[in-house]
Amino acid sequence: MSEVIPAAVQPWRLRQADGARLCLLSQAGPYAALCVRVAAGSHDEPRAYPGLAHFLEHLLFLGGQRFAGEQRLMPFVQACGGQLNASTQARFTDYFFEVPVEHFAAALERLADMLAAPLLDIDAQRREREVLHAEFIARSQDLDTLIDTALGQLLPDDHPAAAFLAGNRDTLPVEQARFQQALHGFYRRHYRRSQLTLTLVGPQPLAHLQQLAERLLAALPGGRVRPPRALAAMLPLRGQYLRMQVAGGTPQQLFAWALTWPAALPPAACEQALEALRLALADPLPGGLLACLREAGLAQRLQLQGVYRYRQQTLLRLVVNLIQDSPDKRAQVRGVVHSWLSFFAGADWAPLLARVQQRQQYADLSGGALQRARQWQTWQALELDPAAPLEALQLLCAQVQSESRLIEGEIGSEPVPAWPTGGFPLQMVLQTPGPRLMFEHAWRLPGDNPLMAATPAPPVLARPAALHWQPAPSIDGQAVLYGRRLDLDAGGRAAARDLLHSLQDACAEVGVQLRVSDEEGAQTLCLRGPAEPLGQLAVPVWARWLQAPQSIVSPAVVASAALPIRQLLARLDELIVPAPGRTHRIEGLGVGLTQQHQVRLQALFGPPDETREPPAQVPRQALWRVAHLPPGEHALVLFCPQPEPTATSEAAWRLLAQRLQPGYYQCMRSDLQLGYAVFCAYRQVAGVRGLLFAVQSPEVPPLQLIAHIESFMREATAVPLDALALAAQSSALQAQRRAQAQTLDGFAEQHWLDLLAGLQPSHADAVDQALLALAPDSLYAAQQALCTGPWRVLASAPGPAHWRQSS
Repeated sequence: MSEVIPAAVQPWRLRQADGARLCLLSQAGPYAALCVRVAAGSHDEPRAYPGLAHFLEHLLFLGGQRFAGEQRLMPFVQACGGQLNASTQARFTDYFFEVPVEHFAAALERLADMLAAPLLDIDAQRREREVLHAEFIARSQDLDTLIDTALGQLLPDDHPAAAFLAGNRDTLPVEQARFQQALHGFYRRHYRRSQLTLTLVGPQPLAHLQQLAERLLAALPGGRVRPPRALAAMLPLRGQYLRMQVAGGTPQQLFAWALTWPAALPPAACEQALEALRLALADPLPGGLLACLREAGLAQRLQLQGVYRYRQQTLLRLVVNLIQDSPDKRAQVRGVVHSWLSFFAGADWAPLLARVQQRQQYADLSGGALQRARQWQTWQALELDPAAPLEALQLLCAQVQSESRLIEGEIGSEPVPAWPTGGFPLQMVLQTPGPRLMFEHAWRLPGDNPLMAATPAPPVLARPAALHWQPAPSIDGQAVLYGRRLDLDAGGRAAARDLLHSLQDACAEVGVQLRVSDEEGAQTLCLRGPAEPLGQLAVPVWARWLQAPQSIVSPAVVASAALPIRQLLARLDELIVPAPGRTHRIEGLGVGLTQQHQVRLQALFGPPDETREPPAQVPRQALWRVAHLPPGEHALVLFCPQPEPTATSEAAWRLLAQRLQPGYYQCMRSDLQLGYAVFCAYRQVAGVRGLLFAVQSPEVPPLQLIAHIESFMREATAVPLDALALAAQSSALQAQRRAQAQTLDGFAEQHWLDLLAGLQPSHADAVDQALLALAPDSLYAAQQALCTGPWRVLASAPGPAHWRQSS
């Protein structure tokens, strides 16, 4: 394409005298974000206590000396409509949040308190250890976790990636004095100014952002910069061919490589080389690896990702999802993959690297405050020698062809004995690899972007569509396009999802994000990015998507590898009966698209369908629906429909959800220790709005889970309402909604959900006005309706006898 990509605004970087590093970016918008990176992670903890670093991350969120209870960071950020999280990785731990800019200083003060003066109360440690154990049990069923664990077992014994680092009830003996010494010692060594990198993004001037960052640093003790630990060698490998047993799921063939890089090679160059390899592997067009595997009936999907990355070391894995499981098919897949890798090593990579770098340029221009903060927190060089990515790619190709660095494996359902890991349960054996068949093919690398090529207009689709348009809330040149189709069965949705995923790289190359989500009976496509390229590729993407067949017979039904709670959330639409007279027309909403691109997209369908779809009907009866999930943890989602779709009712229910959210999390996750996956939120399900409660538990069955939720509701709604506090909360919620509506994503999502719910475009403003006028009686009515139902439940097991059951 001829469009010139504008240069990204570069952050201001500085290093403090004590070693702390600051990365500051002033960016217009209603939100500000902060990321704190502590230069210590799981591989820095005492090996006697696996999971200690992860455990400390959890404990810090319980509050500090100044801000505890409802005043600590997590409930504060949730109450002001922000988002926060943390992540413990091998060699660093990240803490990050995003809030409306007017709450940024107060949130930063709370983060400083929890980092500088954590409570670390023993009773709280006991409770949080149970939360960590529930997370361990949930991750024990996650296929990616098990594959990564298996690969770690084949590294040298002294390499930290071979150790169990997640933590559980057995590895965190909080009652022992030695453990407390280790915990406090780890905290004192690493939670110092010299160990921190702070990245702040917001609309404030750079000088103000610097003042805020230095205020946080001042709360922490100083200290010298700790040199990084010496790297343990990744070679020689302890084994090179494994066979894993997993319960259900798709058979897979595994390839992995233990890579090392020269210390002088910039990490950004290595990342570009890995991304070039991933882009070439994922190319769905003829002549590529994925197309060849599909045409031969060997595989349907493949995925390349990093398992471990620190300084000069990378553990890289490629997983190929097989269509059939047999020794012959596996031998063929191995031959095809190695043939392609040999071709790739001798190919001309310059055009591929140019596409990778163009994609990176667009990525640097996109995203809100938190996304930008997380992009810049790696502290990589802003300027990169053009020859460095080519050198990295040459080294990568040499290493993926080296037999000494290669691990291969089979993942299937054939029984194998247990393998001792000290943590996650693993069924695995080592064996001698079978033959690798020779294979020749007319390979090719990805060419020009297929979505941006000049092609004849696609034929008009003989199907009804209702497309709606809104101007963007700002003038930054970004746009969003939503689409939904209701005519796909489960096999059709899976095929359409694969098709759309194959287009993600082509979209990202011009700065457009492609997301697809599935619900029972519906599939939603969302494109987001610069308005001009988005408008150009919208027609070819939609044409491919809408021409995908409605129904496909899958060769085999396999169990989902997703967590039970995620499987239930994907099936929430089963709780709502479709409105009579609902059609299967295409619904669409574009925000920020030009008139020219609106006309081109509408031309796909012919005359617009002006009829109004009937709104979804609010359920009037209770229902308990059993989702037949694979054996494992218990899970339950409870949806409480809002009785009337009026602005006043919605204002009361939205405020009720915000009031209940922190208490529900505290009660279910910390006090009762029911499980790790716990949340409560205002949600729209198949056009019906209401409150959603969810919980996944390793030990407590759904009959007891629903009793705990009911008890929580009774106690939480029995608290007397304070009129002044209610007015302040209503005003704060209205301000949050206004801030969200100023962002492109918030504005587009709000109008999209209103459209699917059959509400007028003015409904959102009416809700804001209703919040400012909300009376205690309206909240009392919402609380009563919440407690009396009707309730709609989707669970992993049958419910009480008096419920209407369905499966």
